[in-house]
Amino acid sequence: MRIVILMGSPRKQDSLNVCKEIELRLGTKNMTYDYIFLKDYEIQDCRGCGLCFKKSEKLCPCRDDLDIIRKKLLEADGIIIATPVYAYQVPSPLKRIIDRMAFLFHRQELVGKPTLIVITSDGGGHKQVGKYMKMTISGWACNLIGIISII
Repeated sequence: MRIVILMGSPRKQDSLNVCKEIELRLGTKNMTYDYIFLKDYEIQDCRGCGLCFKKSEKLCPCRDDLDIIRKKLLEADGIIIATPVYAYQVPSPLKRIIDRMAFLFHRQELVGKPTLIVITSDGGGHKQVGKYMKMTISGWACNLIGIISII
Protein backbone atom coordinates (compact mmCIF):
# COMPACT_ATOMS: atom_id res chain seq x y z
CA MET A 1 0.00 0.00 0.00
CA ARG A 2 1.34 3.39 -0.99
CA ILE A 3 0.55 6.44 1.14
CA VAL A 4 1.27 9.89 -0.28
CA ILE A 5 1.76 12.59 2.31
CA LEU A 6 1.28 16.19 1.18
CA MET A 7 3.33 18.34 3.53
CA GLY A 8 1.78 21.80 3.41
CA SER A 9 4.24 23.35 5.85
CA PRO A 10 7.26 25.24 4.56
CA ARG A 11 9.10 23.94 7.66
CA LYS A 12 9.97 20.38 8.63
CA GLN A 13 8.77 20.42 12.21
CA ASP A 14 5.48 19.66 13.94
CA SER A 15 3.41 18.41 10.99
CA LEU A 16 6.27 16.17 9.88
CA ASN A 17 6.73 14.80 13.40
CA VAL A 18 3.04 13.88 13.60
CA CYS A 19 3.17 12.16 10.20
CA LYS A 20 6.28 10.22 11.20
CA GLU A 21 4.40 9.04 14.32
CA ILE A 22 1.47 7.91 12.14
CA GLU A 23 3.94 6.09 9.88
CA LEU A 24 5.52 4.40 12.91
CA ARG A 25 2.12 3.24 14.16
CA LEU A 26 0.96 1.99 10.76
CA GLY A 27 4.25 0.19 10.18
CA THR A 28 6.24 -0.45 7.06
CA LYS A 29 5.23 -4.01 6.22
CA ASN A 30 3.70 -3.80 2.74
CA MET A 31 3.55 0.00 3.16
CA THR A 32 5.47 2.77 1.47
CA TYR A 33 5.31 6.45 2.36
CA ASP A 34 5.97 9.13 -0.23
CA TYR A 35 6.46 12.54 1.40
CA ILE A 36 5.79 15.47 -0.90
CA PHE A 37 7.25 18.63 0.63
CA LEU A 38 5.35 21.26 -1.32
CA LYS A 39 8.00 23.89 -0.60
CA ASP A 40 10.37 21.86 -2.80
CA TYR A 41 8.12 22.06 -5.87
CA GLU A 42 7.41 24.95 -8.17
CA ILE A 43 3.68 25.58 -8.12
CA GLN A 44 2.52 28.81 -9.72
CA ASP A 45 -0.50 30.77 -8.54
CA CYS A 46 -3.78 30.10 -10.31
CA ARG A 47 -4.38 32.80 -12.91
CA GLY A 48 -8.17 32.49 -12.79
CA CYS A 49 -8.48 31.95 -16.54
CA GLY A 50 -11.05 29.16 -16.10
CA LEU A 51 -9.62 26.96 -18.85
CA CYS A 52 -9.37 23.98 -16.50
CA PHE A 53 -13.14 24.18 -15.90
CA LYS A 54 -14.32 25.16 -19.37
CA LYS A 55 -12.12 22.91 -21.51
CA SER A 56 -9.34 20.93 -19.84
CA GLU A 57 -6.73 21.27 -17.12
CA LYS A 58 -4.22 20.34 -19.84
CA LEU A 59 -4.75 23.84 -21.26
CA CYS A 60 -3.66 25.56 -18.04
CA PRO A 61 -1.11 28.27 -18.93
CA CYS A 62 0.97 27.48 -15.82
CA ARG A 63 4.01 25.35 -16.54
CA ASP A 64 5.26 23.93 -13.26
CA ASP A 65 5.37 20.77 -11.13
CA LEU A 66 1.62 20.33 -10.53
CA ASP A 67 1.36 17.29 -12.83
CA ILE A 68 4.06 15.49 -10.82
CA ILE A 69 2.08 15.93 -7.60
CA ARG A 70 -1.24 15.09 -9.25
CA LYS A 71 0.17 11.87 -10.69
CA LYS A 72 1.43 10.80 -7.26
CA LEU A 73 -1.98 11.48 -5.71
CA LEU A 74 -3.73 9.48 -8.44
CA GLU A 75 -1.38 6.52 -7.97
CA ALA A 76 -1.64 6.52 -4.16
CA ASP A 77 -3.69 4.01 -2.20
CA GLY A 78 -4.21 6.62 0.51
CA ILE A 79 -3.46 10.28 1.16
CA ILE A 80 -2.43 12.24 4.22
CA ILE A 81 -2.59 16.02 3.99
CA ALA A 82 -0.59 17.66 6.76
CA THR A 83 -0.87 21.36 7.39
CA PRO A 84 -0.10 23.87 10.09
CA VAL A 85 -2.44 26.78 10.74
CA TYR A 86 -1.22 30.09 9.32
CA ALA A 87 -3.49 33.08 10.05
CA TYR A 88 -6.53 30.79 10.44
CA GLN A 89 -5.88 29.17 7.05
CA VAL A 90 -3.56 26.69 5.33
CA PRO A 91 -0.11 27.97 4.28
CA SER A 92 0.37 29.24 0.75
CA PRO A 93 2.08 26.13 -0.75
CA LEU A 94 -0.96 24.00 0.11
CA LYS A 95 -3.42 26.71 -0.90
CA ARG A 96 -1.79 26.93 -4.33
CA ILE A 97 -2.26 23.16 -4.80
CA ILE A 98 -5.93 23.39 -3.81
CA ASP A 99 -6.51 26.38 -6.10
CA ARG A 100 -4.73 24.80 -9.05
CA MET A 101 -6.54 21.49 -8.66
CA ALA A 102 -9.96 23.16 -8.39
CA PHE A 103 -11.04 21.23 -11.49
CA LEU A 104 -11.23 18.16 -9.20
CA PHE A 105 -14.44 19.63 -7.79
CA HIS A 106 -15.95 19.00 -11.25
CA ARG A 107 -13.94 16.03 -12.51
CA GLN A 108 -13.39 13.94 -9.42
CA GLU A 109 -10.36 11.77 -10.13
CA LEU A 110 -9.76 10.89 -6.48
CA VAL A 111 -13.17 9.28 -5.84
CA GLY A 112 -13.13 7.17 -2.69
CA LYS A 113 -9.42 7.66 -2.02
CA PRO A 114 -8.93 7.27 1.77
CA THR A 115 -7.65 10.61 3.09
CA LEU A 116 -6.51 11.71 6.52
CA ILE A 117 -6.08 15.37 7.44
CA VAL A 118 -3.44 16.35 10.01
CA ILE A 119 -3.58 19.88 11.42
CA THR A 120 -1.02 21.38 13.76
CA SER A 121 -1.50 24.69 15.53
CA ASP A 122 0.29 26.76 18.13
CA GLY A 123 -3.06 27.96 19.39
CA GLY A 124 -6.24 28.63 17.46
CA GLY A 125 -7.48 28.17 13.95
CA HIS A 126 -7.57 24.38 13.79
CA LYS A 127 -11.40 24.30 13.61
CA GLN A 128 -11.47 26.73 10.67
CA VAL A 129 -8.71 24.87 8.82
CA GLY A 130 -10.39 21.53 9.58
CA LYS A 131 -13.67 22.79 8.12
CA TYR A 132 -11.91 24.14 5.01
CA MET A 133 -9.93 20.96 4.45
CA LYS A 134 -12.99 18.76 5.03
CA MET A 135 -14.87 20.76 2.39
CA THR A 136 -11.95 20.46 -0.03
CA ILE A 137 -11.50 16.72 0.46
CA SER A 138 -15.26 16.14 0.16
CA GLY A 139 -15.34 18.25 -3.01
CA TRP A 140 -12.59 16.11 -4.47
CA ALA A 141 -14.77 13.06 -3.60
CA CYS A 142 -12.10 11.53 -1.40
CA ASN A 143 -13.12 9.28 1.49
CA LEU A 144 -12.29 11.39 4.55
CA ILE A 145 -11.26 8.90 7.22
CA GLY A 146 -10.47 11.46 9.89
CA ILE A 147 -9.02 14.73 11.03
CA ILE A 148 -6.24 14.84 13.62
CA SER A 149 -5.75 18.23 15.25
CA ILE A 150 -2.68 18.78 17.43
CA ILE A 151 -2.42 21.99 19.43
